[in-house]
Amino acid sequence: MDKSIHTRFRRDLIIVASVAVVVWVAAVNLDLFELLHDLLHSHEHWQLVEIMLVLLSISLLGIWFSYRRWQETIFQFERAQSSKEKLKLERRLLDAVTKAQGMYIANEEPQKLFESLLNEVLAVTESEYGFVGRILHGEENSPYLKVFALTNIAWNEETQALYAKNKQSGMEFHNLNSLFGETIRTGELVIANDPASDPRGCGTPKGHPSLNAYMGIPISMGSQFIGMIGIANRPGGFDESLTEVLNPFIKACAQIISAINLNQQREQTEEMLLKAETLHEEAQSVAHIGHWELDLINDKLFWSDENYRIFGVEPGSVNTYETFLERVHPDDLDDVNSAFTASLDNRTAYNIEHRLLMADGAVKWVHEQCRTEYSEGKAIRSIGTVQDITRRKLAELEVIASRDRFSSIVEMAEHAIISINQHQEVILFNRAAEIMFDYSEADLLGNHLDQLIPERFREGHGRGVEAFKRDDSESTVHHRSSGLYGLRKSGEEFPVEISISKVVVGNDVIMTVMIRDMSEQVAAQAEQRKMLMAIREAGEAVMITDRNAVIEYVNPAFCEMTGYQSEEVLGKDPSVLKSHAQDPAFYKELWQTITSGNVWHGTLVDRRKDGSFYPALMSVAPIHNEDGEITHFVSLQQDMTEHEKLEAQFLQAQKMEAIGTLVGGIAHDFNNMLAALQGNVYLAKRKVDDPDVVADKLEKVDKLSARAADMVHQLLTFARKDMVELRALPINTFIKEGLKLASSAIPENIRVSKAVTEQKMLVKGDATQLQQVVMNLLNNAHDAVAGSENPSISVSLECYEATEAFHQLHPEVAGDRFAHLVVADNGSGIPSELIGKVVEPFFTTKGVGKGTGLGLAMVYGAVQTHGGLLEIESEEGQGTTIHIYLPLLQEQRSEERESNEKAVAGSGQTVLLVDDDAGILGTVAEVLRTLGYLVVEASNGAIALDCYREHQDKIAIVLTDMVMPVMGGVELVQQIRQSGSDVPVIMMTGYDFSSCGEEVERFEHFTLLNKPVAIHELSRLMHQMLKSS
Repeated sequence: MDKSIHTRFRRDLIIVASVAVVVWVAAVNLDLFELLHDLLHSHEHWQLVEIMLVLLSISLLGIWFSYRRWQETIFQFERAQSSKEKLKLERRLLDAVTKAQGMYIANEEPQKLFESLLNEVLAVTESEYGFVGRILHGEENSPYLKVFALTNIAWNEETQALYAKNKQSGMEFHNLNSLFGETIRTGELVIANDPASDPRGCGTPKGHPSLNAYMGIPISMGSQFIGMIGIANRPGGFDESLTEVLNPFIKACAQIISAINLNQQREQTEEMLLKAETLHEEAQSVAHIGHWELDLINDKLFWSDENYRIFGVEPGSVNTYETFLERVHPDDLDDVNSAFTASLDNRTAYNIEHRLLMADGAVKWVHEQCRTEYSEGKAIRSIGTVQDITRRKLAELEVIASRDRFSSIVEMAEHAIISINQHQEVILFNRAAEIMFDYSEADLLGNHLDQLIPERFREGHGRGVEAFKRDDSESTVHHRSSGLYGLRKSGEEFPVEISISKVVVGNDVIMTVMIRDMSEQVAAQAEQRKMLMAIREAGEAVMITDRNAVIEYVNPAFCEMTGYQSEEVLGKDPSVLKSHAQDPAFYKELWQTITSGNVWHGTLVDRRKDGSFYPALMSVAPIHNEDGEITHFVSLQQDMTEHEKLEAQFLQAQKMEAIGTLVGGIAHDFNNMLAALQGNVYLAKRKVDDPDVVADKLEKVDKLSARAADMVHQLLTFARKDMVELRALPINTFIKEGLKLASSAIPENIRVSKAVTEQKMLVKGDATQLQQVVMNLLNNAHDAVAGSENPSISVSLECYEATEAFHQLHPEVAGDRFAHLVVADNGSGIPSELIGKVVEPFFTTKGVGKGTGLGLAMVYGAVQTHGGLLEIESEEGQGTTIHIYLPLLQEQRSEERESNEKAVAGSGQTVLLVDDDAGILGTVAEVLRTLGYLVVEASNGAIALDCYREHQDKIAIVLTDMVMPVMGGVELVQQIRQSGSDVPVIMMTGYDFSSCGEEVERFEHFTLLNKPVAIHELSRLMHQMLKSS
């Protein structure tokens, strides 16, 4: 090509590189005017072109990584929303932005570019109208809006014509008394979901399409407000969260508008430069460049008018060489003086660039050159010119600074940046790349890129690079984020994400790749997958809700436990599991706990899909975001059905262990009582003639019988298998009776001291469990003192008023007044390291075969059931003290009934008495006759039923045993009730009530008693039932 074509090609190529640099410069706020001036006037050739094109690739990579960061933000939003539809719409918006960036790079008209973007935004937000424009400033710097894209809202021929006329050039809006004007005036987001009544607007012209919702979004670049977006008529209105979705789109608009503004500034600057060059050429044609003449003989200095202007001196002023030096910048004075002196001494040209310091403090750059005339070997006159090169010099300095900044950007980049030529030889290797690959720049420059690629990928990578280099249809920026690995100097492979761009420089193709080390991200993703798998495979039911308790996730264990499929509960709240076994206060306390940021632990009863109930152990915890705000709740639930069955078996096994211990002691007590009974009967027979002695002996027999009956009653209560029933119990009386039963199992060589307060105290408790507590504590104490020289056990019960220190130490225990039970022994004690374990099931300090490890575990569980507290004090070799605190009821209502020792006589009513024991039948019949009743006797239920049918009109009440041959008491009562009779029935049994079955609970006018029963109690009960019937 000839020289002119070559020159034009070089100039066009430089301009292309300049445009790319302008886009990148917009991100770092460079001074465009000086940069372009330098580029358009620099005399550097291919070296400058190569530098600019490398910078172009970095610029395009910067744009791409902005796009990538936006892409990551969109991905995070998609994952949080879990919405396929949103993903589709946001990808559509992402494609639109990518398309717009490509249109801008291809120099597409801004109107088409923004119309494309606006159409996609309207579609994504489901809005009817919209516009995108930039903010310009008119007279007096007043802002106004000039739109790039605007939906057609013309409502008559006049506005239709106006729209058509201004569509290409862009419509301008100067009246800011409107909702969109509010954004221009304030630079803030404006949302109006009722525009007609919004005070910030002034309504719409007559005929204007109605607006039911509007949002104006400011577009800023740094602190500069450069444009805005307006959208209107979105179903459901607008809210601020929509800006988060559109934020990357807004940023893209900001970058494009900023680039357009910079491009216009560049055009204006080029126009100014062209005019300046024209004037400069005219000035040169008429010797307008400042010139001067120095008379070295007379030290007189002559300046042209232009010279005066350049130096800022009043024309006509007297000048000397010293006057000239006064204007030279102090930092350049020695250089200027030395250069001029040297030119005189050496008879060489004087050619220098230096600074001037003006009177107002401004600094100018000038280029001076001169020649000197000599006479007889002596310098007599210097003639020279001065050119003001301030603008060019500043542009050159800015280019140098820009290069330094670009170099700094590359070196300071977070990710590795590597450039290679068409032979895949490294020509750029930044600091981040050195750190990532553990090579120095000197190690890699000029070497093949394969050195950084695992061997198994090198062949495929080479083919891919060649294809990318040759294929013109391939995007300028190519991105890959999966299946790629780098190779460190140590031989370690690591996952990477890359973006690569290419630019053609002559016959060479320069490719620049930006590399991101994905090791931490891949590890984090693997950890996340592991956590998700753990949640999915967990045996406990896991449920995750949002902050409003709407279910977002349940794991398979939840579905298996509740019977619900995940799709049946997602979007609902956890109340689908409510069994109503807990009152509203329970759920209120749970909600208050977790919404205050705390973890809730507890048990409850929930309901399955089939309506069945199940007990559960549950914990609920809040999930916080980076700002500490609660975003979700997660609950873990364990089905306790099998656990409760095992617990029931454990308690029953412990009971049986205790009962086995009692057998020997009870047999001993019964033998003693029988011996006493026989002795008193014998003495009564011997003193039959002395009524007082007989009465005394019979009284003792009566008391011994009552004591035996009471012991049997306690034993039956202890052995009962029914559910825990908490009711008001007089703890004083109960402990006394329990001690009687438990003491029977303690050998007489062990001293047992008892101190039970007479102050009446009520607790809400279960008789069976409390009986077990007393029994187990005394059994443990008995075993502990077995090897002591003087074994002793002490038991005390007192009322305890809780102190503030007590509540601080035990905040989990409610109440201020407690029944304080203390059981102490002087036995072997417990090692300090084992005290915390003795309440664990199956843990025992006893030898093999001497204990099950269930005793204290049962005691601890029972105390917890009663809302109480268990404390253990022990020292090895010094004995053990057990403290139990049970909360007292506020209302001291005793269930004890004062017994009336006097029997109540009958009034001749007929009683049907049924018992298979002839002795009992005869004795009770005789007692009833002495009380004034008529008695019909029967030895089993079948005979009694015949008697009842025969004497039905006479029989007033039935007394029957429960277990009898032929027909038992329960069947007898059923037959009587089936006949339509509601005659009162008293059933007596020597067995535990639980053996009676559920049938007796449905009988009316019916009472169940334990044998033996005191005569006065039986007579009073009969009197009451006869009276009520």
